[in-house]
Amino acid sequence: MRFIGLLLCLNIAFPLVAYAQEIHESDENAVRIISYFMVGQDYAPEANIRLSQFEAQLETISAENFTVLPLPDAIKSWQTGNAIPQPAFALTFDGGHRSILTQAAPLLEKFKTPYTVFIDPARADIGAPQYLGWRDIKKLKKSGLVTIGLHPNNYGHFTSFDDFTKYFNSARARFREKTGETPLLLAYPYGEFNEDVAALLKDQKIIALSQNSGVANKTSPLQAIPRFTMTEDYADEVRFRMILNSYPLPASDILPIVSIAQNNSAIGFSSDLDLSDLRCYSSNDGIIPVQTLDNYRAEIRVSKAAPFDRHRINCTLQHDEDSTRWLGFLLISQE
Repeated sequence: MRFIGLLLCLNIAFPLVAYAQEIHESDENAVRIISYFMVGQDYAPEANIRLSQFEAQLETISAENFTVLPLPDAIKSWQTGNAIPQPAFALTFDGGHRSILTQAAPLLEKFKTPYTVFIDPARADIGAPQYLGWRDIKKLKKSGLVTIGLHPNNYGHFTSFDDFTKYFNSARARFREKTGETPLLLAYPYGEFNEDVAALLKDQKIIALSQNSGVANKTSPLQAIPRFTMTEDYADEVRFRMILNSYPLPASDILPIVSIAQNNSAIGFSSDLDLSDLRCYSSNDGIIPVQTLDNYRAEIRVSKAAPFDRHRINCTLQHDEDSTRWLGFLLISQE
């Protein structure tokens, strides 16, 4: 998670100057999607947010009347082009840890906050005390606030397309059997997926969420929707305010949209915003040079990642004196 702290250095390395605010149509349906794992489990700070941190974030959202959407409503707005009252958020939980029920849900119900929980049906079947079982999931659904999404069975690191297909198919079948519903949302474990996986999910009309940072909007690839991950070290008020003040960096022709690619040392994307002042930062290389083509296409070269290294790149474009547009990438080497 050191990339988040490093990104904060961008504003130190590049002092802010006065910027004219440039409004983009993607701002009208921007959604800052937050990804949590565990809540109130202080023994695992790398995957946990403290209960006090979580409650403070909900209090901020409530007190300032921010819009918090069920994730399906956000997706519908992108597909229809409908505007969303800003700033808007959607809250998600990965991994299906039982603290979602015991620690997070009471606060979410107190603040009447909708949220999405992604579950691994195989974990739900096991009934281990640390994971949500099917009875727990039924309890969560009684509030009317929760949407249940899918992880592939055997929640783990990506090993092959064949394994992903097998675990995805078995998870979807079990989900239908236990809930009577067809899952429409999936979150990639550890944010790991390749082009074949994205194509499979697109063919199956599954919307998928990744783990690269950025403000989701109607230009976001529907099999690689970005989210901001929250853990103890990166859930303080400063970072949360930075997310509150973030805007989309609308992009098209993104290469790669996947986290596992044949050549993961090059990144490119186009935008209808002027990218001549784009700034990019890498968790491996620090500040990295950006080549722009006609000011509307950015090409970025990063060092080749070591095997199994998680290489994060975050690019920002100043929106105004207090906020930035943000587009992030996660690259994982399997060589």
